[in-house]
Amino acid sequence: MTAGRLLIIGFGLFGIAAGLTVLAISPPRWNLQRTSERILHGERYSSTQIAEIGALTDGPRRARFADPHIRRAIAIIDFEAARRSTDEGDPAVIDRAADALSSSVRLALVAAPTDPFLWLIFFWAENTRTGFSAGNLDALRLSHAFGPNEGWIILRRSALSLPLYPSLPGDLAGEAVADLRKLMKNGLYKDVVRLLLGPGRNVHARLLPALAAAPVEERQELVAAFDFRGYKLDLTQARIDRIPGR
Repeated sequence: MTAGRLLIIGFGLFGIAAGLTVLAISPPRWNLQRTSERILHGERYSSTQIAEIGALTDGPRRARFADPHIRRAIAIIDFEAARRSTDEGDPAVIDRAADALSSSVRLALVAAPTDPFLWLIFFWAENTRTGFSAGNLDALRLSHAFGPNEGWIILRRSALSLPLYPSLPGDLAGEAVADLRKLMKNGLYKDVVRLLLGPGRNVHARLLPALAAAPVEERQELVAAFDFRGYKLDLTQARIDRIPGR
């Protein structure tokens, strides 16, 4: 596994797993759909728990005809397993988990080809398996096309897209900026700050001029959100500076 692939893995996991801090202390009565929804809503599972859940997917995974909701649940569970695999740091384990995720997402997309989150994790899985390439970008485009305004998807998509911003073609670079503007329009200024200080920290000078075109009220709210975090935002100069003593 190359350093470039590991870099993409790290940013991808931040994008989709950011903010997932609720730990499932005791295993629930495993139900694939319910468990997948809990993963999306922030529950974290130990490697042992993920293995226990994964064992329950063996039968449905082999089924010739499976409920589309089960297919989606398996893909989400496989994503959590892939996320957990990076904690082990073993390239072979990461590759196996990414391969399993790619396979399960493909099956889920056959049943639900307009699911924007499935397209997003498929984009992540393929980048993890083979490295970033232009051939994977259609999956990201389809995530935008089928989920242009779903806030929880925009947050995850932004954190995955922003580190790749210099390599994105014009249409997807524009979509990445548009996603940030949508977050601002909906009052999610703290999330915009988190994205610009985190996955977008190396490209904020290229992103801020576009945000400067937002209505004045939104710009003021964004400046205040940065100030709360101890940073001074200057949209006219496209700068984010740490406030001394904060």
